[in-house]
Amino acid sequence: MSAISAERKEREAILKTYWDERRRTARERMLSFAELGEADRKRGHLPALPPLEILNFTDLLGRAWGWDSLMPCSSLHYWLQYKKYLHDYYDHNISKVNDDLNLNGDDGNGLAALADSCIMMEHELESMMMRRPKVSNDRELSLSCKITRCAHEISKMKCSDFPAAAVALKCITKEADLMCQLLVCGCTASALIFCGRIREHALSFMTLKGPEHVAAAATMMGATKEANLICELLKNGLDGHGSELLWSKTIRDGALRAMIKISDEYSAEDSTMGSIVEKNVSGESDDKNCSKDELVQDDNVKETEKINQKIKVKSVNEDS
Repeated sequence: MSAISAERKEREAILKTYWDERRRTARERMLSFAELGEADRKRGHLPALPPLEILNFTDLLGRAWGWDSLMPCSSLHYWLQYKKYLHDYYDHNISKVNDDLNLNGDDGNGLAALADSCIMMEHELESMMMRRPKVSNDRELSLSCKITRCAHEISKMKCSDFPAAAVALKCITKEADLMCQLLVCGCTASALIFCGRIREHALSFMTLKGPEHVAAAATMMGATKEANLICELLKNGLDGHGSELLWSKTIRDGALRAMIKISDEYSAEDSTMGSIVEKNVSGESDDKNCSKDELVQDDNVKETEKINQKIKVKSVNEDS
C-alpha cells in the first residue's frame, strides 16, 4: 500500500508541475496564436482557430480571431469564459446587425416587419418542403407552422419587451432561406435537420429577457452571419470556396453547441411570453439530451488542431 501511495503522490506532483507550467506560460503560448491570426488576415486568409484557453486573454483573442465571426465553442470546458466572450461578441456586433440592410427590423419598423418577413419565408419553405418529401419530414413542417404562429403573436409586442426577439426572428428567417437554397441544390436531409435544430433554439430564445438574453442573441447572430455566407456561396457556386464553406460549418457547429448549453441553463418558459413558446414548441429538443461526455472535453487543443488541419487541407487542395 505504501508503494502505491508513493507512486500516486509522484504522479500528482508531476501533474501539478505540468499544470503550473501551463498556467505560467499561458499568455506566451496564446501570443503566438495572436501573431498568427494577424498574419493570416493580412494575407487575406482565414485565421487559424485558437484554443479556447485564449478566452482568458481578451486582448489576444481580438488579435487572434477578431470580432467579425463567432469563435466556435469547440468544448464546454471553458464555458464560463466562453459565455463572457458571447457578451463581448454581442457588444461588438449588435449595432452592425441592427443596421444591416439585409436584416432589417430594428430601424423603425419594429418586430412587425421582421415577423412579416419571417412568415413569408416560412410559407415559401413549407411549399418547397412539401414538393420534396424525400428530404423533408413532418417535424420540420410542424416546426414551420409553430414559427409562423409565434411570429404572428410576437409581432404585436414591442422590441423592448423581448430584446432577443428581433435577433431570433432574423436568425429563423435566414435559416429558412438557407433551407430553401439547400433544397434547390438537392441537399441531404441531415443538412435540413441541422438548420431545424438552430431554428428550434432560436424560437425558444425569442422570449428571453434580462441579462441572459445576450449570450443567446450572440449565438444566433453568429449562426445567422454564417448562414448568410453559405446562402451566397450556394447561389454563386462553391468552386474555390470549399474552405470558406467548411469554416462556416465549423462556426455553426460551435454556435449550436453553445445554444444547447444555454437552453440547459435558461428556459424561455420562465418569461412572460413563455406560454406562447410552450404551446408552439412541444416537448424537449433532442439537442438537450446530448450527454455531457459528448459535449464536455477536458481540453479542446486536439479538437482545435483537427479543425485547423481540415481547413488547411481543403485550402491546399483548392490552390493546387
